[in-house]
Amino acid sequence: MRNHHGKFHRLIERFAVLWLWLVATPVGALEILVFGDSWAQPIGQSLRVILVEQGLPSSSLHTTPRLGQACLMAEPDGLDEITYQMDRYPETDTVHLSTGANDILNNWSPEMAGTPAEAELLQRIADCVDVVVDHLFSIAPGVRVVWSSYDFLRPTAYGTPAELNTIFIKLAGVADEFAKRRGAQVSFIDIVGTMQVTFGFDGVRHSPYDPSQPIPPGHSSLPDESLPSPAAAFPPQDPTHPYRKGYDAMARAQFDYFYHALIDEQAFVINPGLNDAWYDPEAPGQGFLTSVFPESGQMFVAWFTFDIERPPQDTFAQLGDPGHRWLTAQGPYSGNVAELDIFLTHGGIFDSADPPPSTNPESYGSMTIEFSDCEMGLISYVIDTPPVSGQIPIKRIANDNIALCEALSASP
Repeated sequence: MRNHHGKFHRLIERFAVLWLWLVATPVGALEILVFGDSWAQPIGQSLRVILVEQGLPSSSLHTTPRLGQACLMAEPDGLDEITYQMDRYPETDTVHLSTGANDILNNWSPEMAGTPAEAELLQRIADCVDVVVDHLFSIAPGVRVVWSSYDFLRPTAYGTPAELNTIFIKLAGVADEFAKRRGAQVSFIDIVGTMQVTFGFDGVRHSPYDPSQPIPPGHSSLPDESLPSPAAAFPPQDPTHPYRKGYDAMARAQFDYFYHALIDEQAFVINPGLNDAWYDPEAPGQGFLTSVFPESGQMFVAWFTFDIERPPQDTFAQLGDPGHRWLTAQGPYSGNVAELDIFLTHGGIFDSADPPPSTNPESYGSMTIEFSDCEMGLISYVIDTPPVSGQIPIKRIANDNIALCEALSASP
């Protein structure tokens, strides 16, 4: 808003569990701890569901007990609780703050609108979050902090929707400026107006402030700060705490606004640090050599393997084993996946240019390599003649290039 042959059946079964792990495990570390008020835990629970849908385990996000106002979080007891929760979840790399609304609802009135007292209240909230952020950095210097805004409420005793929405918009502005001042380690998620855009209005006057004509979800006039959040999002008896679907909508907005890009930034990408020898530990004596060419976006693979059946015992080869097969594969890559064509070269003899070997220009099959990280990958292959297909989990033969690979993957 503000604003993818029977000979190999055993192989596939043997590694089914590993494959499920590969597709279900996140490509980048993301461990989120949510602190805040009464909206923090339900939004956190909804956000956890979304992260699981994206392939992260449910343990990637933890919610904490309610801590209430920002300025209560900044007091010694609040800071002690933050320390305790950070010690409980030492792998936390992202702290999500949902705070500031209770400071307003407990200390603001419509009469304060536009006055120095209102500005002082907003600054005090920012100052308290400053204390919380400094405390988090003292515990975990590299932690990422994200402060999320609030959405419009239903009509309440705090004032008209226009009055209350205005102060929440001002809080969002203060939080945005705060994040910019604190630098790259601190971010702000603006979700103001999400429920209006998500649900629209049904044209029924559930309150004196609801529009008398329907406004469909996503209409260009939304969000409208003179209107409340739709009645579809809030139970009539509680105008400050949405239905579950309301929290779901806000969590989805937070994911789209911030976490989706964060996951993409952390996603493992193919890079020249993968240039190495790879194999399946349960099938030693055969394997793969990989070469990544970043300027052309291509990957080349040499596959050292054997025929699908052993040749007769009296088959004679002057050099090497008569069952040896050498296949190559080449093609483009994107992200952590390479889509390659397999080729078969034949007709040559040892250490000689005559007769020249030949490679059929049409592919012999296809190969997909998906790397989960700098140490492991999964090869899926289809060979046309004879028709065989399967999957091979691979790991490095040596780990010398892992550090280089991780450094290159982390580079922008």
